[in-house]
Amino acid sequence: MADLARALISKIINEKNLSSAASAGIRSDWFDDLEHRNAYKWITAYFDRYGEVPTPQALKHQYPNYELLKVPEPYDYYIDKFRNQHKRALAFDALLSANEALDRDDPLRALRIFEETTHRARMDQGDSDLSSVIASAVQPRRVSWIWKGRIPKGKLAVVGGDAGQGKTTMVMDIIARLSRGRAFPFSRRRRPSMKCLIMTAEDDPADTLVPRLIAAGADLDNVEFIIGRKSVDGDLLLSLPEDIPRIRKKVVDSGAGLLLIDPLNAFLNGRVDTYKDSDIRRVLAPLARLAEETGVAIVLILHLNKSSGGSALHRLLGSVGVGAAARAVLLVATNPENEDERVLAVAKVSNAPTPPSLVFWLEGTEHYGAAKAKWMRRSPFSADQLVKSQRSHEDTALGLAEKFLLDVLTKGGGRMPANKIKAEAQSAGISKATLLRAKNSLGVKSLKSGGKEGGPWIWVLPKAKQNAA
Repeated sequence: MADLARALISKIINEKNLSSAASAGIRSDWFDDLEHRNAYKWITAYFDRYGEVPTPQALKHQYPNYELLKVPEPYDYYIDKFRNQHKRALAFDALLSANEALDRDDPLRALRIFEETTHRARMDQGDSDLSSVIASAVQPRRVSWIWKGRIPKGKLAVVGGDAGQGKTTMVMDIIARLSRGRAFPFSRRRRPSMKCLIMTAEDDPADTLVPRLIAAGADLDNVEFIIGRKSVDGDLLLSLPEDIPRIRKKVVDSGAGLLLIDPLNAFLNGRVDTYKDSDIRRVLAPLARLAEETGVAIVLILHLNKSSGGSALHRLLGSVGVGAAARAVLLVATNPENEDERVLAVAKVSNAPTPPSLVFWLEGTEHYGAAKAKWMRRSPFSADQLVKSQRSHEDTALGLAEKFLLDVLTKGGGRMPANKIKAEAQSAGISKATLLRAKNSLGVKSLKSGGKEGGPWIWVLPKAKQNAA
């Protein structure tokens, strides 16, 4: 254990990191060798006095015969190894003491020795009910950002929005910028290019995502799709949280700076209840650790629930634990001032001021018919205002579209060519999407005017609606 103790002290000095050892519960009386015990006690006293780990020169001055080691393994490796060896040493000592008690025909004393050793091991390993760390042992640091106020480095970020709002298209634009080191919207600051990983369960890379990346100008060599887990039956969809170790290895091996999971719910195993905080936290906690330890930014895409009212954070599908675990939550919604435009707003951000909302619209391209995000300007609408206005706007727009459709079909005797209805709706300022929603809500049927092989499509109003009109 002496070599391991020397290696641990060397790592503390070389890495200038005592907080991990302190939070792990490592104390000076763990060290069997007097030289190591005194060195560790001196390091902690030095830290308490000066707020930093002593330099190798300071250690050499205090202990002229002490030689530091150069060890390449991760710092936490030595902490875990040292803790495990200490636990085994406790168990070995307890075994010897218990055998002596049994030799004296004192089984109660032997049992008490094992109980006391187990309790001491739990306390030493930080396995007690209460875990704490002295504030002075915590090294403060700033949160680093990939996109200031929107995508934090080494943390979780969420992008939420209703279906069809362009969430994934917008994120593909961000990934394209990262892949080439281009500046973010409304910024001139360039950055080194970055490898990005994508886990997707809804969009096909070949006909949807790669065309969008090409349209956005991505460096495709810096974007990689995680298809699944290899098996004898072919590639299987990854499952969270079981496959997080595999994802971690891919992140580390690739050196990726961003991981997109689109959408999160599609990768949760069947035992995870998305509306239970405890279930969601069992998934998000290891994902957050993965991000923290590797420095990768993890972006989770979520749909919104159908509830009305409340804040934007409460519109995220599933447990509120998702929004609580994320350091930034973004919302994509229809622009209240122009329903052909979208607004990217920040519903929550930790460790930074809330950045302004941004307007973009989905511009068609010739790249396999894919759309791309074209950034327009800043927007005055907050995420909560967008949620509220979108709901009221949808209700108002749908009501007007239903009244329009009911009127034109009633005047036409209950039926009318679909193309004519669409043209009149466009003149009335009703979008195609809202018109189709009104068609579905009224139960309007689509029929061929001359049978299956006949003329153009016509829309037919149900007789019950005709009689009511």
